[in-house]
Amino acid sequence: WFLQGPATDKSVVNEIREAMVNREIIKTEILNYHKSGRPFWTYISIQPMLDHQGNLTGYFSTSSDITERKLSAEALAFLSVRPSRNSEAEYFNEVAAKLGQLLHANVALVMSYVGEDRQEVFALGQWADRPEFNIPSDAIPTATCPCGPLATAPKLIIADDLVNVFPEDDYIQQNGFRSFAGLQLTDEAREPIGVVGLLQTEPMRNPELVEAILKLFAISMSGELDRQQKAGELRQAVSMLGATLESTADGILVVDTDQNIVRYNQQFVDL
Repeated sequence: WFLQGPATDKSVVNEIREAMVNREIIKTEILNYHKSGRPFWTYISIQPMLDHQGNLTGYFSTSSDITERKLSAEALAFLSVRPSRNSEAEYFNEVAAKLGQLLHANVALVMSYVGEDRQEVFALGQWADRPEFNIPSDAIPTATCPCGPLATAPKLIIADDLVNVFPEDDYIQQNGFRSFAGLQLTDEAREPIGVVGLLQTEPMRNPELVEAILKLFAISMSGELDRQQKAGELRQAVSMLGATLESTADGILVVDTDQNIVRYNQQFVDL
């Protein structure tokens, strides 16, 4: 048997006990805890063992770890329905919060690279389990932080000793983070545009599970960030077009491919 904890469903525990008392077969899922306090999902099957006279001689029990399947299902359910929000920053914060809480991280983040040279990143969204872990709002140089290697590599997972891998990263040093996992976010052309990742003050106990869940978030966040960047470029292009229309002395009429009028300037009207 495994340890129970604050999130263990007591009704499931009672269901298991009742089935054992009644000598019934039971198959169920339950959230248990390791001695370290780390939670995990397990599938349990318990069958009473009876002798030829019908007397109970014991129980035959099997269990399997289904944490990845449970977390993947929860992540996909979350990512398939865009959360309500007042701003894009609020959306990315909600995503970071869900990621951090799912994987019991100290910090979860969604970062965007600045410029084509990717010399800096800034936090689009972040979540931390304590205020002192909040990431600075200013642009962060990639030369000294984990986002630097992710500008050229699809993933970076450091299960322990993070402080010695990035000795010049003040944020990591001051907070004593020991592990990091991050995946590259890319646009349609597969060019790096950002990072989704998490930090922990303890060694990472299950890097494979962390990577599997991060991949789900990376796929979703890549598409969302790419869409936002393209929308921003479009708004900038429209703004530049407006400025050009008003500054020129020529009359200009803009139509779309169906010959519908999109825009025109006052000089065109005065013709």
